[in-house]
Amino acid sequence: MVTLINPPGIKSLSSIQMQTPNLPVGLAYIAGILRENNVPCTVIDAVGLALDSISPYPDRSDFLIQGLTEEEIVRRIPIATDIVGFGCMFSTLWPVTRRLVARVRRAFPHALLVLGGEHGTAVPEHSLTHSALDVVVLGEGERTFLALLRARRLGTPFHDTKGIAFKEGDRIVYTGLSERLIEIDAIPWPDWESFPVEAYIGKSQSSGMNLGRFMPILATRGCPYR
Repeated sequence: MVTLINPPGIKSLSSIQMQTPNLPVGLAYIAGILRENNVPCTVIDAVGLALDSISPYPDRSDFLIQGLTEEEIVRRIPIATDIVGFGCMFSTLWPVTRRLVARVRRAFPHALLVLGGEHGTAVPEHSLTHSALDVVVLGEGERTFLALLRARRLGTPFHDTKGIAFKEGDRIVYTGLSERLIEIDAIPWPDWESFPVEAYIGKSQSSGMNLGRFMPILATRGCPYR
């Protein structure tokens, strides 16, 4: 069973900050392709499930955590989970994500821990070397994550799964980038039913005009100059 986790947010007390949490569209796409392929999946949106919850950041007096605590997140992970996927779109969220990964590792020592998002794609070796992660998905994750799940289920080596970096003993293995998803219409719609959408809307948690209802829309992918 797969569990996807959107880690808690982080707030700074030492600077003016206007950032508000947004619906995690990347994880919603992953959840969507899992649903289309009948893969059992649980989603834990640690921010959306507790937007009003603010707690101290461990070992730092200048940061706060927004969302579920590490303990609350772990308690929500189904006991049958053997693969946990974490999203980390911004490097500012890496410290709290890394702590959460370590906490999940202690609770699920035999699970495969996978990171997706911009941070891991930018610095996969650092992400693997300085955390309890097993695999980093590079770039677009829908097909790559499915291929990784199949390899895990079949017990085949990850070397043939394009688009990942993973730990093998004391070294990091790169399998190269996967093919770009050219046909956008072939990608399943985001599985928003698995996320607390109304919680975000009800508290106007948007990054632009926050009047009325809103949803994130991803119309294109990649760089037009590559």
